[in-house]
Amino acid sequence: MKECRYFELQIASIGIRVESCVPVEISERCRYFMSEKRISDADVRIAVKYGEFEFGGHETVHSLGNIQIRKKEKEILKIKYTDYSMRMVEWVAKWEQTKKRKGGACFYEIFVPGQSEGMKNMNPLMFVELSDFFLRFDAVILHSAVVDYKGNGILFTAPSGTGKSTQASLWELYKEAEVINGDRAIIRKYENGYQVYGSPYAGSSRIYKNKRAKVKAVAVLRQGRTNRIRRISRKEAYISLFSELSVSEWDRSVIEGQAQWLEKFIDTVPVYLLECRPDREAVEVLYSELKAGINDNG
Repeated sequence: MKECRYFELQIASIGIRVESCVPVEISERCRYFMSEKRISDADVRIAVKYGEFEFGGHETVHSLGNIQIRKKEKEILKIKYTDYSMRMVEWVAKWEQTKKRKGGACFYEIFVPGQSEGMKNMNPLMFVELSDFFLRFDAVILHSAVVDYKGNGILFTAPSGTGKSTQASLWELYKEAEVINGDRAIIRKYENGYQVYGSPYAGSSRIYKNKRAKVKAVAVLRQGRTNRIRRISRKEAYISLFSELSVSEWDRSVIEGQAQWLEKFIDTVPVYLLECRPDREAVEVLYSELKAGINDNG
């Protein structure tokens, strides 16, 4: 009988407990989110075991590379194949759209073929559909770099290559802010407002800190010859931000849920268009717009 091991992580204040009877190696980026103490009341439980999964009547609803999503009524499977031939299964993740819960937690079962030697660079979130998963906790992933300036979370969002990481690093240089995530941050709604968290996804920046800050504002970036800023309309904000969300294209109910989440978010949090150069003035232009609501005394 193989000995099972436990791994516990905290991501966006979501307790994730992995019980694996398969040899695993947690990825480097996820080690930053490992919990120092045991989570007795984990929000999510993931059981990884050896075993073949019998497919029967599951309809393929989405494919991307060697990942496939199949669905049968409310049961959803996420399948990873060893290559693009879609013949040999590497693992199957199973959950239910009805927020199946076991012991008070969302519960996922992972089936790994018996001939497998284990998992390297394991990220527990690889088993889930991210947008569906985080929406269960009133959260979304936004393609953005984030700084924490004295407890104020400022997000920079734009298509890749526009300068998100550059603007974040300028705040670190000139305002002594801390970059807590370089590419994909998690924003979670609470009764008293929104918190932004670092995530295990950081693109080429490799900045993924297990920290959070209260959301102060979002700056939609556009490269320009001069530095200037304006608060944009609700419609502009919606279009700009929705295009940068991580979205389950195959699941209409999740898309609708994210749309409703975003509508509430932009009614609460100011969204600006920052046309900018990669210089100190760009920092000062945004800071001047926000400083009335920032406590510079920490």
